[in-house]
Amino acid sequence: MPECINCGAYTKFNGGLCSKCYSDKHKRETSLDEIEVNDVGGLTEKEKAYRYGMIKGRIAETLIQELFLSLGYNVFLYGMENTILVVRS
Repeated sequence: MPECINCGAYTKFNGGLCSKCYSDKHKRETSLDEIEVNDVGGLTEKEKAYRYGMIKGRIAETLIQELFLSLGYNVFLYGMENTILVVRS
């Protein structure tokens, strides 16, 4: 009967991990990766996903804007993203 290499519980494969040991190991690796990224000043996965989404959105917005401009429509940019805010201290 196959046993977990950490705790000896039942597993599907010889030399493998049971589901509990596997999930514990995966959680530890994920948290260590996040700590290492933060230590060197990089972005977390959540920040990367947000910026990636922003880039995709801006590309899509520009494509549609250029499409309408090429068809002869006037395009006016509204919204908070297109407002210049000057703050004086």
